[in-house]
Amino acid sequence: MAGETIPSDSFVEAMVALRTSPVMGTSGFLPAGEPERILGEHGLTPEDLRRFVEVHGANVPMMTDLWTQIESRVAEARGVTEPGN
Repeated sequence: MAGETIPSDSFVEAMVALRTSPVMGTSGFLPAGEPERILGEHGLTPEDLRRFVEVHGANVPMMTDLWTQIESRVAEARGVTEPGN
């Protein structure tokens, strides 16, 4: 039970949804209640994300891979291409 979390792909999907929300302000922050609404659409809660990071955060190779996926998908969603691609 101590190691049970949401699947990695759920974490990635949620983080991409949070970071690409059309209601994100120029400050880079979502309006109050919006993160919970977005997570709810994915069947998740803020606690699910916290728990995932608590359990897997020390696994640097895994987390680096996940954040690379997240950054790539966020850039793609924003229409940004990476140098050299």
